[in-house]
Amino acid sequence: MRNVVRRYHRLLGARTWPRPWPINHLRCLISWPRHSPWLETGTAVPIRGAKSKTTVKFDDLPQGALEPMLDTTEDEDKGPTYPTVVRQARNNMRKFDNCVVLTRVGSFYELYFEQATEYGPLLNLKVAQKRSKVGLPSVPMAGFPFFQLDRFLKILVQDLCKYVAVSEEFANDPSNKVKSGGLMFDRRVTRIITPGTLIDEKFMDPDENNFLLAVQPLEHADVPHLGGGQPEELTGNIIESALNSVPVGLAWLDLSTGEFLTQSTNLSTLPSALARIGAKEVILSDGLHGSVQDMLSGFVEHDRRLLTYHPAKYAELPISAWASMLESPVPLADEAAFTPEETSAGSMLLTYVVHKLQGRDIRLQPPQRRRDSETMNIDKTSLKGLEVLATSKEGISGGKGSLLHTVRRTVTRSGSRLLKDWICK
Repeated sequence: MRNVVRRYHRLLGARTWPRPWPINHLRCLISWPRHSPWLETGTAVPIRGAKSKTTVKFDDLPQGALEPMLDTTEDEDKGPTYPTVVRQARNNMRKFDNCVVLTRVGSFYELYFEQATEYGPLLNLKVAQKRSKVGLPSVPMAGFPFFQLDRFLKILVQDLCKYVAVSEEFANDPSNKVKSGGLMFDRRVTRIITPGTLIDEKFMDPDENNFLLAVQPLEHADVPHLGGGQPEELTGNIIESALNSVPVGLAWLDLSTGEFLTQSTNLSTLPSALARIGAKEVILSDGLHGSVQDMLSGFVEHDRRLLTYHPAKYAELPISAWASMLESPVPLADEAAFTPEETSAGSMLLTYVVHKLQGRDIRLQPPQRRRDSETMNIDKTSLKGLEVLATSKEGISGGKGSLLHTVRRTVTRSGSRLLKDWICK
């Protein structure tokens, strides 16, 4: 032991033996290997230096509130844990439960789960089984190349009258990649496509307007319920009087051209107004009830138009709330000309468009108000009987044999749409 200690001191340059080594130091020296590299080579034993302090200026620290960490746990998924793409598609399907969700994956749009099984055969797509994790069932899927999106949108939206939610993929930057738990892409719905919210799709008919119409009766208006035991003539007179006394506001627009129009009418003339406008989709408030709701839905379904219900709270917005979607705000002098039911219909229409476009910026023309007294309108029966817009046999708007087809000699597509509007008045 003493020889080991003396040898250790020679390596460190110590020539004297100041005092006996503490027993704990000797135990450490004894535990060293006999041929330790520190003793063999004469290298100095590493000694821990003094503690150092690092200071950072307060101005160099990040200021402001900390960004919230993204919750990477899938609260919606109470079942098995599927791969990331499948989980994102499932969450979008639950969020937009009334839509067919098309999920972008690389160069394809894909359908998953029950939507692949239901709509794959209708779209003439092969339904395959996507492998999942070990122990989990495979997931039904179907897909098509991204450049064929318009082709399949036409089938889903125009032919099947379905709502389609398009989910695009966005590459995560380094910060978002860390927050999301290492996900390369984030997939979120960028637009909801309905028959009345088409913008620039290639399958649109350029000779016709693609109108989206909102119908809103005057609040608290209703048709009285008549009991039995009354003469038929008296009952008919009371119902007719009630129909004429219920004002109805109309607001319709075409996103492809930016046209925005309003009109005030009543329940008795509403069927003729619906026939003249020819909207592809009609919006009603979910707050309607009683006879008015039954009659409005009956009118729309009789014309085979897609009927959509929108929350009633959006019908309470003022005209000033329209400014964010218009090229120029409505002048204060003109606001007084709009009836309350027209304002409610316009507010419900614009909020519906904002929700479907998912934040996409669009500007419409200022609203043009139409009055029944300005033109001689053609009722629904005359339009059909005189074959003004379509023949009774084919039923195609502007088809061969109709008045519109006979007199249409316009040079541009917009001129064709304007001619149809003139004829319907």
